[in-house]
Amino acid sequence: MQQSHPTNVHNQHPKKNIMSFSLQKSLLTVCLLLTLFACSKEEDENSPAQKLERHFPLTVGNTWIYENFRVDTLGNEKRLKFIDTVTISDEIILNGKTHFVFTGNHYPYHPSKGVLRVVKDSSGYIVDTSGRIIFSSIDFSDSLRLFIDSIGYGGNLHTDVYRMMKAPSPVSVPAGVFNDVLIYHGLHYTERPYPGVPNPKSFDSFYARGVGLVKNTEIMGSQSENYERRLIAYFIIE
Repeated sequence: MQQSHPTNVHNQHPKKNIMSFSLQKSLLTVCLLLTLFACSKEEDENSPAQKLERHFPLTVGNTWIYENFRVDTLGNEKRLKFIDTVTISDEIILNGKTHFVFTGNHYPYHPSKGVLRVVKDSSGYIVDTSGRIIFSSIDFSDSLRLFIDSIGYGGNLHTDVYRMMKAPSPVSVPAGVFNDVLIYHGLHYTERPYPGVPNPKSFDSFYARGVGLVKNTEIMGSQSENYERRLIAYFIIE
């Protein structure tokens, strides 16, 4: 009688099994690399520098154009003839750190064209050359910055308190309507209030995602009226 031999299943198609294993290994490697890339990309997008860049784009050539208004305590406004143009004109190195030079005009403080400020990105904070924090994308504490001054006010003590906030509603200016907006919010306190002048006075700077500063309020401590700038055009280098 002819004896039958058990079939060796594992050795039926050795080449096919080897190829299948190699394919599975390659697919596993690709999936792992894609996962690592996705995680790395997510971390990059959520880094302090990337968060900052969303609302405060720092690239040489970026330009913003604003119109100016004078607004009283009742909200009545008057358009002024002054147009402000602000450009990031240069990138320089100070103390080993990259700084960006903003030039242009800014009514009523800088009616003539010149250097407005020089700033750097400091891990989620915008800091000027005096060390003052003028914006942050990561710090929403109650007091981001405190400034106290009596010089030039006849000895009347003035205190400014700044913090970051998220805009509760869209911000509308001639250049468009912006939904994702961060506010650099300031309150100005006066030790001896001036007649007819609110105390404290609020002044805000609105920064829209992908654009930068779209609106801001300027105050004079002894005046009841405020000045307001509104964005009418902009050019952002991607």
